[in-house]
Amino acid sequence: MSGKILVMGHRGWDAEYPENTLVSFRAGLDLGIDIIEFDVMQSSDGVPVVIHDDTLERTTDGHGKVCASSFSELRKLDAGSWKNPRFKGEKIPTLEETLNLMLEYPSVLLNVEVKDCTRDTALKCIDALKSFGVLERSVLTCFSAEVLHFIKALNPAIKVQGFPSKMHSDFRRGKNGTFSIMDYIGIYVGDANYELVQCYRDIGIICGVWCVDDEKTMEKVLSVEGISIVTSNAPDRIKKYLEGRNLR
Repeated sequence: MSGKILVMGHRGWDAEYPENTLVSFRAGLDLGIDIIEFDVMQSSDGVPVVIHDDTLERTTDGHGKVCASSFSELRKLDAGSWKNPRFKGEKIPTLEETLNLMLEYPSVLLNVEVKDCTRDTALKCIDALKSFGVLERSVLTCFSAEVLHFIKALNPAIKVQGFPSKMHSDFRRGKNGTFSIMDYIGIYVGDANYELVQCYRDIGIICGVWCVDDEKTMEKVLSVEGISIVTSNAPDRIKKYLEGRNLR
């Protein structure tokens, strides 16, 4: 396999830091990843916040649904101790705080997942990305095909990432279907094979795989021609592996 491969930090540097927090993002960015990935949904009072789960229990000391909590309530939660006591007091960041951090790293790309799969959150993401001047280096990702079509209808220049059809809600088939609007596609690494990747590449979609966290899995990726991006919870290991083979 020839050509450089970009490393995307999954929720920052997920293996070592509490996911989707500023400390995780900064660690990944300082490591030298090419792309940062994070998830966005809204508080009950409409503030875009960066968190993966729709409930609070796994990654904070809170309880219940994110969308049922006000921003002030979310802000009081500890989003770091679950990973390690040394991260006690780490907060759920806002989208604005995350984008403000990104201004310090102008060469890094952004993969922003509209996690709650709503048009309103997509709009707020787009507005924020425009406001911070980072829309052109961003990709908007969603598991709702309807939301991806909505984004492209707003502005065809906005780059979007989708997934294989079985992973989408509201997937549209055919010549003008969901695949026709995708700029990027994220493929589970266990499903990646030469025929699948070439099928997407033949219609102009850039292929990435998730999640690649060790050298053995990375070797499999290298055996599949045409993969341009690897998403990793352990970007330090993958970055080192690729650098040793002059692939980034």
